[in-house]
Amino acid sequence: MPRYKVLEKSFINNTVHEEGAIVEYDGIASDNLELITGKKAKADKTEDEVDTFSFDSKNEGK
Repeated sequence: MPRYKVLEKSFINNTVHEEGAIVEYDGIASDNLELITGKKAKADKTEDEVDTFSFDSKNEGK
């Protein structure tokens, strides 16, 4: 399983990990993770094709 360095406090596999932690993660990594060992998973869709949701205030009530 690929190992990653956590670049910012992140919720991964039902656990909060602090910046600098080393985690094993078999999903598609985001910008908050830096690959250390193993092969990086690839997304089936491009970034433009994926539905996204932002948690900023302009999306409240939607």
